[in-house]
Amino acid sequence: QQSAPHFKTLFGVREDCNGIVTVTGVLIRIHTIDGALIERSKAKVSSSIKKERGAIDTTENFARFYMDLVLDRAVVVYL
Repeated sequence: QQSAPHFKTLFGVREDCNGIVTVTGVLIRIHTIDGALIERSKAKVSSSIKKERGAIDTTENFARFYMDLVLDRAVVVYL
């Protein structure tokens, strides 16, 4: 959640807003999610599976696999 204000500043979104419409009409919405909630929700993956398949238990993978369940009909860009 600490990066949301920084992201908003970089993209010209007012602090009291959760989104912005670009000059081409694209709506960009900013959602903050409690990182601790994601950490508690991530799968516990054994080291043998990680050795075979890589770091499939990372926060980034959790977001990639489940973000569509958190957000309404949307295209998600995870930064």
